[in-house]
Amino acid sequence: MVDSPLATVSPARIFGRPAPAQVWLGPRQGRALSFTSEALASHDTALLLGPRACGKSTILDTMLQDLPDAMFFRLRDRWESGVSLRSALMESVGLSPAGASESGDRELLGAHLLAQRQAGRTVVFAIDDAERLPKDAWRELFRLRAVSLGSDAYFLFVGRAETHDALRSAGAGGWPSLKVVVHTMASPTEDEISAYVLHRLHMAGISPALFPSRARAQVARRSKGSFARVNLLCQVAILLAQRRSLPRIDATLVEQASRMLSRGSLHRKPATLQNTARGQSAVT
Repeated sequence: MVDSPLATVSPARIFGRPAPAQVWLGPRQGRALSFTSEALASHDTALLLGPRACGKSTILDTMLQDLPDAMFFRLRDRWESGVSLRSALMESVGLSPAGASESGDRELLGAHLLAQRQAGRTVVFAIDDAERLPKDAWRELFRLRAVSLGSDAYFLFVGRAETHDALRSAGAGGWPSLKVVVHTMASPTEDEISAYVLHRLHMAGISPALFPSRARAQVARRSKGSFARVNLLCQVAILLAQRRSLPRIDATLVEQASRMLSRGSLHRKPATLQNTARGQSAVT
């Protein structure tokens, strides 16, 4: 049996969840990060838009990592209503419903958040997959903004292009009346995906020769612009190489990995970044 340099490599360690310091940011991703930071500084309502798995959530998590003393709410779920969203927010900060009325609960949560602001803490609402918010949830977020924080509120909505239409719709409450800044990300290019793969190899201490340029180009073609699929393709390709005691990944192996994923031969969800900034109130 050939002694492959890939034999003892952990695919999940290379292409799984990276540490915050190991996140890859190309020029376009860097511009998106600057956009979110500038919007925070100016207290604008911000929309970070783009196709699925193009890196938006990574940008969001990276931005939140730079807010060690902030209280932020990382919203990521398919909310049934504004009531369920508000209840989850209250529970995340340890508040019990007042029981009298919806407006009472809203004022209770608003007073708590306003106290955080007065103590000098930045309060951030970061809403991922915002295109999934029902109209009732859009309206609830706007009411909370009006009750608690006013112009000091920072809301970052991350999602696909239809998020902008949802926010501007008549059913979104008062959001259309506010200043909204928008940044749209595109799907990663082949060069960006190649650079991303090389970065992940480098951070894991793996020689780039084990994943040569033709293999990286095939990953870019078969990933369909999705960093999540890049991670899965690379992990499966490494597993195939290990089974066959191959010394490196080639384009044929990547193609086989792609076919396996398309057939559903492997059932596993891609790893995603989880924010670890202090002061987090994660609502997922």
